[in-house]
Amino acid sequence: MFLFSAMLLAACTPEEAAPPPDLLIVRAIHFGEVTDGVSPGFDLDGLVTAQGDDAGCDLADRTAPDGTPGVDNSFGDFLPVLYAAGAEAIPVLLQTAIDQGELLISVEIGAAAEDGCVPVSVGRAETQPVIGGDGKILANQTFDRNTDFPVVSDDCATQTGDTLVANIESIRIPLTILGAFLDLEVHDVRLSVIRDEAGGFTGVLGGGLYVDELKTMVAGLGGIGDQIPALVDSVLATRADLRSEPGGACDRMSAVLTHEAVPAFFFE
Repeated sequence: MFLFSAMLLAACTPEEAAPPPDLLIVRAIHFGEVTDGVSPGFDLDGLVTAQGDDAGCDLADRTAPDGTPGVDNSFGDFLPVLYAAGAEAIPVLLQTAIDQGELLISVEIGAAAEDGCVPVSVGRAETQPVIGGDGKILANQTFDRNTDFPVVSDDCATQTGDTLVANIESIRIPLTILGAFLDLEVHDVRLSVIRDEAGGFTGVLGGGLYVDELKTMVAGLGGIGDQIPALVDSVLATRADLRSEPGGACDRMSAVLTHEAVPAFFFE
């Protein structure tokens, strides 16, 4: 179902209308972890920094699995501390929200233009998904659009081989954890979608979380006692490694999510 730009251009004559956008539904999300200085992700600030470099907010960048330097993923370094404080259930709750249809992120991919630009839109779907034998959402299901959430887009995503990369202003990831509603917003997002040899789709989402917003959300969690909010107040401020304005304060924490997606359809 997923047609990359070369295939699209070859299949369409000037008289033919472009095919409808392809649709993917994200069926799994994982926090990008850091292992021995290696992390999935992107160079979000255009800098390659070491520990103590003021340009990088005194925090060292990580290295991608393919050896590319400059990966920003401060949140990945903080994950072990967060899990040790009692938040180890968050990844399970995140996956449960996807499986139950509460967090269905849609990625629509249009036909490539003559200049190579590929339009990409990110929104939300709804409808209870059917789960396959592997415990994840089955491919080629039909969903409703969730019009309660805005659609964000990049009109000129770039494609290299089987990898598509889009730049999105921000993406909201709402989630209910421990009885509290968290409206997590990732800013200045870079999103990749990669088709593998088996026809599956994976990718990475990297962006920045405002530290003050994260503190407020965690403070509102119920049923976790005082340990996690106290950690957030004492540690998160030291993990900010991105600036929302050039030359401004270090007010954002870089974060990475990896994802797995399957082809799907929208009721139209």
